[in-house]
Amino acid sequence: DACPRVIKEILFRAAERASIAVTLVANQSIQVPPSPFIHSIQVASGFDVADKYIVQNARAGDLVITADSPLAAEVVAASTDFDIVHSHLGLAQVPTLALASCPVVQTVHTPPDVDDCWVAARCPHVTIVALTRAQAALFGGPVRVVPSGLDLDGYPPTATANGHVAFLGRMGPGKNPLGAIEIAMASGRDIVL
Repeated sequence: DACPRVIKEILFRAAERASIAVTLVANQSIQVPPSPFIHSIQVASGFDVADKYIVQNARAGDLVITADSPLAAEVVAASTDFDIVHSHLGLAQVPTLALASCPVVQTVHTPPDVDDCWVAARCPHVTIVALTRAQAALFGGPVRVVPSGLDLDGYPPTATANGHVAFLGRMGPGKNPLGAIEIAMASGRDIVL
C-alpha cells in the first residue's frame, strides 16, 4: 500500500531471484511484471480499505513492508501471528511497537536526538539497532550495532583529486542522488554512486 516505485522494483527483483511471492495491495490498479511470483490485489476504494485487507490477510511468515505508521500499528496489534516485527519507521513509533506480542527490532539510520534517547530508555524490551558504534554510543544505553555493508576503513578520505564526484546515501524517493548527479554534470565530472 502506497509503496514507492523504486521499492516495488527492488521487491520484484528479489521475488524473481529468491523465488518468493510478492503481493502488492492497493485501491487502484497496480501494474506488475509477468511472473509466477508477483501479484497485485485491487481492493475497493475507500479510506484504509487496503490497510484493512493487509492486516486481515497477513500471516505468520509474511513480511509486511510499509512506511504507513497507522498500518504498522495495526500490524503490530495483530503480532500474535508474526515471529518478529522489524521497523524502520523511526523511534517515535517505538511506544506503539512495544505493544507487540512478538519480538520487535527498530533500526535507526540517523544519530539520535534527545527525544529518541528518552524513548529508547523507556522501551527496553524493543531491540534498537544502530548502524555504527559511534551512533549507538549516543544513546547512552544498550543499543546493538549491525553495521552497513560498506567498510568505511577501506575508503579513507584523501585530499588527492581523482576527477570523480561520489554519492554516498540511500537510493529512495526521499533521499536520492539527483543533486549529486546535477553537480557532476555541471562540473563535467564522472559520478560514482
